[in-house]
Amino acid sequence: MSAPHGKAQLGRADLLRAWVGLHGPRSEALDEAALAGVGARLGFAPHAPEAPGWPGIEMMFRGAEPAPALGAVPEAEPEYAPIPVAPPLQTRFLALLQTLEQPTRGSDAFTPAAEQPFLTPADCGPRPGAQPMPFRPLVPTSRLWPALKQSVAQPQARGVDVPRLVDQVARGEMLARLPRQSRQGAVGQVWVVRDVARRLIPCDEDYQQILAEIRRLFGPDQVWLWIVDDDPRAVGWVYRGRAEVARVSGPMPPPPVGMPVLILGDLGRLARAPRQARAWDAACQRWAAGGALPVAWLPASPARVAPGLTPHVRAYSLGPGPLRPVAPRPEGAPHADESLESLLTRLACALRVEPRLLRDVRRLAPETAQEPALEVLAWDAPQVASGYRCCELRPARLPAYRARFAALSAPQQDAVLGTMLAHHASGGRSTETLEALIWHAHVGRLPLGTAAQHRLQEAAEWFHRLTESPQPPGDLAGYAHDLLGRQQADARLMEAQSPALSRLWALTGQLQPPAGLRAADVAQALNAPAGPEERSYLLIQRGQQVFLEPETLQRFPWPKVRIRGEWFEWGREGESSQSLRIPSEGERLGLPLSLSQGNVVYVLRDSLRIYRFVWLLRPSWSSCLGFDRQGLYVFLSPIFEVGLKLMWQCCDDHKSVVKVGGSGFSTTAVTVELNRDDFSIRALSKFRRGFSVKKVSQLPHNGRLSFGADLEFGAYVDIEIGSGSQRLRWIPAGEFWMGTPDSEQARDESERPRHRVRLSHGYWLADTACSQAFWSALMGGNPSHFEAPLHPVEMVTWREVREFLAALERLFPAVQVRLPTEAEWEYACRAGSESDFSWGEGIDPMLANCDFGYGYKEGSQGGGKKRTVQVKRFQPNHFGLYQMHGNVWELCADGKREYSAEAQLDPWGPEVTSGESVLVRGGSWASEPGFLRAASRHRLSLEKGDPLVGFRFMIRGL
Repeated sequence: MSAPHGKAQLGRADLLRAWVGLHGPRSEALDEAALAGVGARLGFAPHAPEAPGWPGIEMMFRGAEPAPALGAVPEAEPEYAPIPVAPPLQTRFLALLQTLEQPTRGSDAFTPAAEQPFLTPADCGPRPGAQPMPFRPLVPTSRLWPALKQSVAQPQARGVDVPRLVDQVARGEMLARLPRQSRQGAVGQVWVVRDVARRLIPCDEDYQQILAEIRRLFGPDQVWLWIVDDDPRAVGWVYRGRAEVARVSGPMPPPPVGMPVLILGDLGRLARAPRQARAWDAACQRWAAGGALPVAWLPASPARVAPGLTPHVRAYSLGPGPLRPVAPRPEGAPHADESLESLLTRLACALRVEPRLLRDVRRLAPETAQEPALEVLAWDAPQVASGYRCCELRPARLPAYRARFAALSAPQQDAVLGTMLAHHASGGRSTETLEALIWHAHVGRLPLGTAAQHRLQEAAEWFHRLTESPQPPGDLAGYAHDLLGRQQADARLMEAQSPALSRLWALTGQLQPPAGLRAADVAQALNAPAGPEERSYLLIQRGQQVFLEPETLQRFPWPKVRIRGEWFEWGREGESSQSLRIPSEGERLGLPLSLSQGNVVYVLRDSLRIYRFVWLLRPSWSSCLGFDRQGLYVFLSPIFEVGLKLMWQCCDDHKSVVKVGGSGFSTTAVTVELNRDDFSIRALSKFRRGFSVKKVSQLPHNGRLSFGADLEFGAYVDIEIGSGSQRLRWIPAGEFWMGTPDSEQARDESERPRHRVRLSHGYWLADTACSQAFWSALMGGNPSHFEAPLHPVEMVTWREVREFLAALERLFPAVQVRLPTEAEWEYACRAGSESDFSWGEGIDPMLANCDFGYGYKEGSQGGGKKRTVQVKRFQPNHFGLYQMHGNVWELCADGKREYSAEAQLDPWGPEVTSGESVLVRGGSWASEPGFLRAASRHRLSLEKGDPLVGFRFMIRGL
């Protein structure tokens, strides 16, 4: 009987149950053929078993490619392909890091006086006595006119040039013909082709100077001027000597035979598209074929003119160097844009860039002074908005270029400021005022020289008077629209001039203030109440969006803030924030968040407090990041045999400081303790903020074992025995290059060949060498030569170290406590690096403790502690491990094996049965810097104690 709607009566699950009832739950009882037949009938496809997952985030992904089989690795290192892993999920949660009191904002260096007269029309005009800056040509007239006259002269052959003939014969040259003397013949009429393309506006005055000189040399009646716009095939106007200008259309007629054709333009070579250059090359070829003499004066250096230049034109450079024809050469590589970017960076603070200002700024820097073409390229650049009188950087590009300007040296910044103020002193006061304030907002200091400082003070006062005037001269609302429309992308300027610009913003009628305006200034400009009413709000997450909503009877522990007034600020830490209006009852406000890689810190401010949040990605050491009725948590089941749920904890610690690292954050706050008996949670103090749960185990010697994780280095285990403690960091499984490359200094033959090593299991490794305090708490006594509780224990024999490991192992049933193998030690030491040391190539006393009487590469030479130092004296590596380089040599579990080029899986050297010959790594306080390298290997006897040798232990199976 068929089922209704054609649906089968038995589902796939029913068939599976019947099959299990017949054959049992274990598929190993069936051969491959039978198993494949059953699977085909059920609609399943064969699936190869996946490689064992590595502890960490990768275990959460299904369908990832299995790890490749470990085989021989070729000698050429670039051929190695890393193990493919699935990309991390992009789920994020917002977590509260810290609550701080709002500090009192300091006054600006140029705070205007409280009582100042309002602006008058005279205050907005040019400075009294200021004159426009003079025109500085690309080539002075005294140098220009002889070369210009020669460029359009017609050469005429004369008799044999005897001196040249003798010189050629003396050099042994083969003569195809006798060299002739020449002279420049008189020129009658001259045709001038003037290209008026917009990009050539910076050279307009130069070409006007050349045209005037041509008319002076040859007479106005002999000069015909043809006006074209970027294309020689389309003429717009013609001046035939003294005759009136005539409008024409179409191509220019062929010049008469022997007619010099003087081209004032760039032959299309500085245009963005190559079609203009092709059109000019074709025109020059056509004119030369007709017997004319094309001559071009280009606003570029010979190095930029010569590549790809057509041989049908005689080209001259309006740049530095001798004024003689440029020899064509084959097309070369395109010029780099570094010098153009340098010029645009120096123009970043200018509101309006005229051709004269552009030229003077270009001549300020050595890398731009020798290339006139940069003026044309800047005027025509896509990041520049240009007209027929001035240009400026487009608003969207301002923040990036002004940030680069802030990185220039102080003399370069001051030179640009002086040049801008000098050029715009003869214009209206508004331009020079805003340029000075922009300069100060990004430079953040006073200029050198009292005159420049006085101008900056005047600018701050003028701008304050403008926005405070009840009846300012002119259209202030129109001025506000124009100013904010062009400058509101510059959040640094908005923040530096927040009170005045907030008043201007209020005149525009815009709903959203620009980023950088402070909430208190916006509220004051709108006459909005700033307090004292204070209300509570929740930051509620919906998917990957976060909304600010008034607090209701929410049962979820969403992050909570209290805001005073109607406006608050929100933004990424280290960047300018955005002022936002609080949502009304029943409404919600979306907060802008970044989708960039890594964890991002955001700041919420009102007039009383600062709240710091982290927009958190799931850590790589966790299997799950989630949010439930207890709050934000991570789950560590891939690392611990018994999964642990770690809750996010924070506190209102006004003194805590958050350090921002490359891929995570480290903070200070409370953690919690989970009691084994009643599972109650009680607060502890002075622990790192992060995901933390204390799991208490009753250990002998008044000991305690606890787990946790922080955002900087990940999961950890703390072992506390009496007054001694030791933290162990989780080292995930992975692969690395073991040994020394040929380029490494101080390498030893025992470190070669470099080979690939895979560690298939993660492990817990002590983050420091065993301290004297921890040794004494477990073993009693202190055998060390340099006695100090927080220094590494030394003077211990190999047998005593084994007794220590056995005693510690007895505290933890079913786990293994031992020394790391040589491969495990080097993998942990490198922490992902392939350089000489985990931090890079060089070494100095700020990085490690060794004998610096011996130098290494470019590092420091001389000095050294001549003894051990505290085990956490220097910065840890990326696994959170301290002093893997220097202080004391560290013992390894295995003996010294011979390296080979084949890849290795969990390598283990010869067994060590006594302290007669043990392997040590890392170097000591008495070692030369080269012995501290990650790849360095050393063997010694430890039948007796040695003040140079300590150890660090690891735990497996926890």
